[in-house]
Amino acid sequence: MSFYTSLTGLGGAQADLSATSNNIANVGTTGFKRSRAEFGDIFATSPLQNSSSAIGSGTILKSIKQQFTQGNIASSLNALDMAISGQGFFALKPTLTSTQTVYTRNGSLSVNNDRYVIDSAGQYLQVFPVNEDGSVTSTGLDSAVSLQLPTTSGLPQATTKIDLGLNLPADAEIIPLRPEFSADNPYVFSRNDPDTFNRSTSITIFDSLGNPTIATVYYAKTSNATEESPTNKWRTYVFVGDREVEPALITAKDDQARTVYSDRFGRTTTDPQSIDPTFNPNAASSLYKLDDQTTEVNSAPAKVVGENVTSVFDFGETDSNRLRVIADKLSFNATREGGNTTSDNFWGNDFFSVSVDGSEPKSISIREGSYNGEELAAEMTRAVNASFSDERKIRIDSTGSKFNILLYPTEQRENAVTIAVDLLSDSFVTTDILGLGSVGTFLELDREQFLAHVQDRVNVAVNAKVASLTTGDFGGRRRVETAALAANTIPKYNNYYNIAYANTKPASNVAETHYLLNTYVGNEPDLKVYDGKAAFKAKAGGNNVVYDATAGTLTFELATGAGAAINTSAVTSFAVLTNSNNAAIDGKTFTNFTIPQNANGSYQDKLVVDASSLTGFDNFTTAAIDGEIFYGISKDINAYFEGSLSDHSPYTGAQGGLPTGKIIVQETGTVHEADDVSTFTFTQGATTPGVGSPATDPLKLLNAASPTGSYVYVNETAPPIKVGYDILERGLTFQVDSSKLNKDTTGLPSYMFEITNDGTLETNSLGVPRTNPSTVLVGNNNYLGGAFVPAGEFLLDQVNHRFGMNVSYAKDTRTFQFASGTTGETITSGAAVDAPGGQVASTIQVGRQTINSTTGVASGTSFAGASDLLGIGTGKSATTVAGVGLRSLAASTIGARAIVDMTTNFQVTATNDQNVITFTVDGIVGRVTVPVGTFTGETFAAEIQRQVNLIEDPTVGTTISGVTVGFDAVENRLTFTSGTQGDGSQMNVVGSANWGLLETTQTRGSVPQVTVLAQEIDAQGNQLYVDADGNRQTQKPAVLQSNFFPLYLDEGELTFDSQGKLLSPKEGVIYSPFDPQNGSDLIRLSVDYGKFSTQFAQPFSVLSLTQDGFTSGRLDGLDIDAAGTVRANYTNGTTEALGKIILANFNNQNGLKQVGNATYVATSVSGDAQLGEAGGDGFGSILSGSLERSNVDITEELVNLITAQRNFQANAKAIETTTTLTSTIINIR
Repeated sequence: MSFYTSLTGLGGAQADLSATSNNIANVGTTGFKRSRAEFGDIFATSPLQNSSSAIGSGTILKSIKQQFTQGNIASSLNALDMAISGQGFFALKPTLTSTQTVYTRNGSLSVNNDRYVIDSAGQYLQVFPVNEDGSVTSTGLDSAVSLQLPTTSGLPQATTKIDLGLNLPADAEIIPLRPEFSADNPYVFSRNDPDTFNRSTSITIFDSLGNPTIATVYYAKTSNATEESPTNKWRTYVFVGDREVEPALITAKDDQARTVYSDRFGRTTTDPQSIDPTFNPNAASSLYKLDDQTTEVNSAPAKVVGENVTSVFDFGETDSNRLRVIADKLSFNATREGGNTTSDNFWGNDFFSVSVDGSEPKSISIREGSYNGEELAAEMTRAVNASFSDERKIRIDSTGSKFNILLYPTEQRENAVTIAVDLLSDSFVTTDILGLGSVGTFLELDREQFLAHVQDRVNVAVNAKVASLTTGDFGGRRRVETAALAANTIPKYNNYYNIAYANTKPASNVAETHYLLNTYVGNEPDLKVYDGKAAFKAKAGGNNVVYDATAGTLTFELATGAGAAINTSAVTSFAVLTNSNNAAIDGKTFTNFTIPQNANGSYQDKLVVDASSLTGFDNFTTAAIDGEIFYGISKDINAYFEGSLSDHSPYTGAQGGLPTGKIIVQETGTVHEADDVSTFTFTQGATTPGVGSPATDPLKLLNAASPTGSYVYVNETAPPIKVGYDILERGLTFQVDSSKLNKDTTGLPSYMFEITNDGTLETNSLGVPRTNPSTVLVGNNNYLGGAFVPAGEFLLDQVNHRFGMNVSYAKDTRTFQFASGTTGETITSGAAVDAPGGQVASTIQVGRQTINSTTGVASGTSFAGASDLLGIGTGKSATTVAGVGLRSLAASTIGARAIVDMTTNFQVTATNDQNVITFTVDGIVGRVTVPVGTFTGETFAAEIQRQVNLIEDPTVGTTISGVTVGFDAVENRLTFTSGTQGDGSQMNVVGSANWGLLETTQTRGSVPQVTVLAQEIDAQGNQLYVDADGNRQTQKPAVLQSNFFPLYLDEGELTFDSQGKLLSPKEGVIYSPFDPQNGSDLIRLSVDYGKFSTQFAQPFSVLSLTQDGFTSGRLDGLDIDAAGTVRANYTNGTTEALGKIILANFNNQNGLKQVGNATYVATSVSGDAQLGEAGGDGFGSILSGSLERSNVDITEELVNLITAQRNFQANAKAIETTTTLTSTIINIR
């Protein structure tokens, strides 16, 4: 066995020697990978054999393994010599049609006669196909192609694009502004005249036959940046040879090369289909140039402009003339509408009607007063906004219907008398004005009605309580009233009644005579009571009324003794009644008069009036007239029309009357006790009533035999408790004067008032507290209740709320203009960038109802009548101007993030006034006081909104309306938006940092500017269009873009911003096809300036200049990059990507089968090839011009050779020894 064992060792040494010899032999073979012999021992035993005594049987060759380590890289001058630095094998095909693929690290390649790249064995290098930029178009062995080198670059290519980067000097001269150019000698570009351009650039281009020609670009600066147009413009001209190439139409592009479209308002987008899904980008369009769209106008509200009003009332050039507006129903006939055609009085009720932005029409009344044109417009503005506001009615119910007035002598509160006031009871407002009959469980009134109702209920309660007291400290007055008179039955004439006034208590009981004078001057009824009367001097004595125009005097001759009596009365005015109804003097009151004196100092019986400022005397004739004068306004008795604004303000600060139609005659002198009966006896005066007086004299209703009337403690014209409303504090006020109840203040105590609620609530719904504030009211003092918020229904349905309407007066045209509070026109869905969902137009319609010329009552539809003063309505040629553009934006304020977490319940306290928030909205300043309590962000915002829309300007009476307050739970902050819109809309909010209101962000309202699109026209003035193919034409296409229009650039123009950056064109100037006229194809040229062109304050310079045309070229070299992309270079300067070299790798490289020439094939042991690109994951990079040497280390191999030789010798010696032993054993036998 030892012989056999040594024999196997001899064979193994032989195999090791062979492997080492092969390695040494291939030390110079490119890409060769050395091999190594691997052995195993032989050991054989039987199951019965003791293994510890068994001897091995030799060695056996297990395998020859390749060592795939990286060989050294050597440089080469051949571009097709390639080495792989890292993992991977080149892939080759044995033949062009072979399905087998072999793999090698041997990159020594060459080109065969068919221009294919092959290795030394003629096997074809495989590459992936690529596109022009070298990126792979498909992968996998099925897509691999054998690399073939073309000899030429193919046919010539005509130039289509010039890439030009340059700097145009910012300080260049504007050529058209040179002095030699004028209207008579306009600027015209000429390439032969260097004065018509600034600079030029030339480049060689090619036609389709490969013929070179020179293209020259000329640059002429046409404008500098200005505030109105902040861009710098240059015009370019391109010549090929000596012929100009016309620039074609190109659309404006954004930075992403997307076409820019405009809607009809000049708002731009690059994606119109996202707004209008029906948009067709290929449809024809009107031609709009980007640079021509410079005319911007403000969006405008709908307006109505009335007729010129000069013929009705002339306010004057400076608007200094004034008219009078009357709202008192009793004075209706004094107005133009009431038939007084010569007066300057106009009826303020139902002054005009308006419908705004689709609202229901509403009749608007304005307040009485004297106005010029601008003031009248301001009052109409206030009134119309108040009428369309979000004001609520004041609700009176069980939570605020009752309060008490405590009345007691000073420092005797324990003796207080409680006067209970119940607001859920009838008043003249509910009965005579509203006609409600009886009041139910609640009552809802507007503020004017509410305050008049409260005043009346206070008067009734005080009257009733004081009348029940036994004390003699209080006194009252006698009061006589008529039943309600219809407006058309008021006394419309000048006349008087004698009033015999008597009192039962004085011992003498002498009746006093007073004179109730009724006048109807200018068709306005008026009642006054005088103490004195004097007759004119008898007519028989001659003229008793003398007018001297030269001296400017009007003299009244009176009966004997009148002068002295009048002087004794010390009066400053007197009234006149005549039997002849003389219009110049009858019923009129005169002031500024004197009583002449005789030489002895006695007074003459005449009154001389300064008539220099009087009117109506142009045709006055001095005459003898029967008449009387009345003087000395009575302090004992007054008369008035109940509820008339001029006579009887229904509450403190009332802006309008609430007339009941009743005539009241009442004592006004010292109050007295009820049993001290005073009487009035009325007898008609001697003066005959004026012409036109009614057959039945309404004043005769008073003409009874000594009527007693009623005994009242409260004079409703001057009550002891006057109810009012504090605009700033938004609470009830009570002005107290206790002396108005005392019959005689001498020696009597001063009475004090306290006003509290009925004790049910701490503070009731009208702001009256349970207990009075610490300061007790004494004498003439004001009591201010707490703020209350109207909780009734809206005065106007919420759907009809409108804000920000405006009425103006134009002095130059003498017209009134009515404008909606919104701007904009009708926009359908998908038709505008800023209104993708569409927009409702701003609209307004104004007019007036028909006013009954007898009663002043409006009737008919809202616009059936007309207003002569305003020039609007039926039959008037008022001009309606439609809204224009886009909807205006409201002012807004956004609070900072609140310190307090308002997303959950939180407490509001009055500490450091944290519950007080100050607002300034559209110039109206006020504050909101949030009640102490628990809130969430939503309820807190709702409470603020509820109160802010009550803030009122105390001077003009305008009220904040329409403000919305929201809560942003994500940001934990409050948001505020004004109800008005436009540049007059503004809002500022200041409050506690707890709510994020110490520092807020304000945005003023704005009116969007819109562009008036200017369509391009030709030299003949024809509008231009662009057809579906992009061609310009004058004929209007049958189908046009309707919502969005592509914007085009001025042909050949370069536009730079003020920073020198090129704004347009983004992707180059395109030129119309050009015929070189040499048999080649048309040249379609574009010049792209966009990559590097600038306009800096530097000299002109060309930064880059390339073009894409070429003539035919031949192969001039190869470039193979590290990623394996093979590119061919040609003599015409072009390059062509031919493919990307395939690299392969295997899971088990030692499983590859070597087939010679350093090539391998895949086996089941190696696994399938994994293909990829050089530089990818698991693959090395390719080094062109390099070869990978064998990885054989010759020194190591020589050592291995010596080792193998020693192994061989040792095994041979073992065989020799075994042979000698065997021979010895044999010889022993």
